[in-house]
Amino acid sequence: MSMKPPPVRKTVSVAVRIVDFRAEKHLLSRRIAEPYNGLWQFPGGHVEGTETIEQTGIREVLEEVGIMVEIDRPLMTYVDYENDFVCAILQSKPYLGILPQNPESTKHTQWIWRDDVPAPRFNGLQQLVDRGILKG
Repeated sequence: MSMKPPPVRKTVSVAVRIVDFRAEKHLLSRRIAEPYNGLWQFPGGHVEGTETIEQTGIREVLEEVGIMVEIDRPLMTYVDYENDFVCAILQSKPYLGILPQNPESTKHTQWIWRDDVPAPRFNGLQQLVDRGILKG
């Protein structure tokens, strides 16, 4: 009798695209510490415990940026085989408020023009540029 190896569990992460449609800008964070130092990304992080994808997105944006968002819809899901995780990118409802100071010391967050997504980019952000959803 042969035994099957246990299934590989990938980490599930969530990123949230936050848009100010009045100014046609996206909210992006640039890592200023390892891992991934210098890469641009949407605010986000890993699912904890029994959180839903939406709960994770809301919590991560609050932790990283200091604002409450509402999730509008899923935007894209992808598998990062190199780093062994699955990422769901969610679209928030438009955010019209003012950003507080960066509460998370490992990232610098700012509004970026919709058609000017800077490089280098984290995988999910790069895939949105590659698919023509964002311009870089």
